[in-house]
Amino acid sequence: MTRFTLYIVPFLFILPLPWSFSSANGLFYSELFYAYTATALSALLIHQTVLYRNKENGSFSPLDKALLLFILYITGHLIFHGDEPAGSMEFLKGGVLLLAYLWTRKMPDKRGVLYAILLSGIVEAITAILQSTGWAESEHAYFNVTGHLSNPGPLGGYLSICLVIALSFLKESFHIKKRGLTGLLVKGIGILIVGVLATGCWLSDSRAAFLSVLTGSLFLFPVSRRFSALLKKRNLVIATLSGILLIGTLLYFYRPQSAHARLLIWRVSSGMVAEHPLTGIGIGEFPRTYMLHQAAHFETERSDQETLVAGDAAYTYNELLHLTVETGIIGLLLILCIVIIISRGTPHNPINRTIQSSLMAWGVFSCFSYPTAIPPLYLLFPFLLGCLQYNSITSYSDKIVSYFNKKHSYILYLLMLLGIGMAGIREGMFYKQASEKMISIFSQNKAPALEYARTHYSRLKSNTTFNLTYSQWMLRHATDTLNQNIIEEMLPTPESYILLGNYYAKTKQYEKAEHTYKTAARMVPTRLMPNYKLWRLYEERGDSMEALLMAKTILSQPVKVTNSFTINAKREAEEFIFLRENLSPPKSFQDSRIE
Repeated sequence: MTRFTLYIVPFLFILPLPWSFSSANGLFYSELFYAYTATALSALLIHQTVLYRNKENGSFSPLDKALLLFILYITGHLIFHGDEPAGSMEFLKGGVLLLAYLWTRKMPDKRGVLYAILLSGIVEAITAILQSTGWAESEHAYFNVTGHLSNPGPLGGYLSICLVIALSFLKESFHIKKRGLTGLLVKGIGILIVGVLATGCWLSDSRAAFLSVLTGSLFLFPVSRRFSALLKKRNLVIATLSGILLIGTLLYFYRPQSAHARLLIWRVSSGMVAEHPLTGIGIGEFPRTYMLHQAAHFETERSDQETLVAGDAAYTYNELLHLTVETGIIGLLLILCIVIIISRGTPHNPINRTIQSSLMAWGVFSCFSYPTAIPPLYLLFPFLLGCLQYNSITSYSDKIVSYFNKKHSYILYLLMLLGIGMAGIREGMFYKQASEKMISIFSQNKAPALEYARTHYSRLKSNTTFNLTYSQWMLRHATDTLNQNIIEEMLPTPESYILLGNYYAKTKQYEKAEHTYKTAARMVPTRLMPNYKLWRLYEERGDSMEALLMAKTILSQPVKVTNSFTINAKREAEEFIFLRENLSPPKSFQDSRIE
C-alpha cells in the first residue's frame, strides 16, 4: 500500500461515523457533514497535488469530461434558478462530489479505496448485528437496527454495495492458486466477511437493498468464462432481466402498501416533470412543492388505493426521477451519458468489473430510495466513480488541457481546492453555531435562538428540519403581524397548513382558513384533523349547510390510524348529523364516549 492508501483507509473506514456524530442533535447534520468532508478532502488533495506535481499528465478520460459537463450544468442551474444564500450548501455539496471523485481518481492504488469501503461496511454490519441483539443502541427511536445511519433503509443500501464488493473479492480469492493454510485462511475470511455483511443487510429489511445486491451480483458473476459458456449473450441478458423482474415482483408482494405509496409519488412527480420538462423546477425545490402537487392530484382524481397509501413525502424514492423533476430532461440526459460511459467506456479488468457492479448496485438502490439525501451513501458514488480505470486517450482537447496544465492550471487547481476548503470551514463554523443556537429554541431562554433564526433565515431555510421547526413555532405563537415571508416559504405539510389555517381562523380570515384547511385535507386524504378543523370553522362562521356536509364527510372518511381523536371526531360528527336532522342520537354516544 502507498502512503495515500494509508490516508484513504482510515478516512473511509469511519465514513458513516462522522454522519452519526454530526446528526446527534438532529439539526443541520447534513450541512456539518459536508462542511467537514469538504475541508478534509481539500487538505488531502492539496497535499497529494504538491507531492505528485511532476507526475500529472493532464489528460481527460471520457468520464472526466461527462462529469465536468454535468457539474457545469448543475452549477449554472443553481446560479440561474436557485436562491443564493439558501443554495450555498448545494454548491458545497457539488464541491464535495468533485473533490471525492478527484481524490480517488488520483489514487495510485484503487484497491485501497475498495478495501476501505469494505471495512466501513463491516463496521456497520457488526453494529447492526449488535443493535439487533440489544448490545448496541439504535440511532432511531422507532427502528432497532440502523447502524450509524439514520434509518434501516439507508443502512441496507450501504451494506448492499459493500456486499457486492465483498462478493467480488471472494470470487477473486477462489481464482488465486494458493494452497495450504494460507489459501484456506483467505477464503475463510472472505466467506466470513460476506456472511457478516449479508446478515447486516438482511437485518435492515430493505427490499431495495435486496434487489440491489441481486442486480450487482448478476452483473458481477457472468464474467466467469465457465458461466458465460452456458448461455449465449442474448439469452444471458434475457435470463438476467427475467430474474430481476421475478425477484422484484416477489419483493413487491412482500410489502405492497409501501410499493403503492411509491407508485403514487412517482405518478405525481411525473406530472411535475410535465410542467417543467426541459430544465426542471430547480435544485432543492422538490420538498417545497411536492405536497401541493399531491393535493392538486387528489383534487381532480382520487382512487381508494391511492387515498389509503398517501402520506407526507419529502423524497421521490427514485433518484433519476428526482433529478429530472429538479433539473429537467437535460440533467437526466447528462447523467445517462455518465451511466453509458461507466458501462461501456472502460477496459475489462477485475477492478473495473468490481466497481461497475458496485455502481450498478448503487444505481438500482437509488431507483427505490433516496441515497443522495444520506451523505455517506451519496459519497460512495463519487468514490467509486473515481476508482474506474481508463485506457490512456489522446485528443486535441487533452493536448490543450495538458499544455494549460503545465503553464497555469497547477496554481488554479490549488486555488480551487483552497477555495472549496475555506468554504467548508466557513459553512462548518456557521452551521455549528446555528446548531448550538437552535437547540435553545425549545428551552425557556429561546430569545437568542429566535433572533438568530430571524437574522439568518434566508440561509437556514433550505434545511427542511429547521424550516418546519421554525415555521411551526412561528405559527403556534402567531400574532396579527405574522411574517409573510415565512408563510410563503414554509414547507407545505398537513401539519404546517393546519397551523396556518388556525392562524387565519384566529384572525377572522375565514376564506384563507377554508382554502388552507382544504389543501391540507387533500395532501393526505386519510388525515382527519384538517376536515375536523374545517367543520369547526363552518360552525364558527354560521354556515350550517357546509358544516352538515363536512360532518358527513368526516363520518365516511377512511383513516389510516385509529386513535382516540379519530374515534371521538367521528362520534361527534355523527351526533351532530342526528341533531341537525332532528333524529335521536344513539344511546352509545352517552354510554361509550371516549374522553
